[in-house]
Amino acid sequence: MLSDVPGPPKELRVTDITRATCRLIWKLPDNDGGERIKSYFIEKKAVTGKAWTVVHQACCSQAFVVPKLVEGSEYFFRVRAENRLTRPIHIKFKFKYLFVRCTDYTN
Repeated sequence: MLSDVPGPPKELRVTDITRATCRLIWKLPDNDGGERIKSYFIEKKAVTGKAWTVVHQACCSQAFVVPKLVEGSEYFFRVRAENRLTRPIHIKFKFKYLFVRCTDYTN
């Protein structure tokens, strides 16, 4: 079996929205690229923004609390699974995307 970068995480969703944070959770990708998933790379972008910002470069679980959100703002999040073959020079990453509006918070 040839090894490759993994597919995108499945069922990315948000829970526990607060004034300044939200929790992202997801499931393992269907395809691990033939190698064990070692971490997840998480990014965010304000809906009105142009650039993606790194939230976490090497999340080792299938959940993460995203800090430093602004109440009332809207964000896109993307998460990619990484195995030992994932490198920053890859052009075609397999991300899973999610839109979040930080207005209906729980705390």
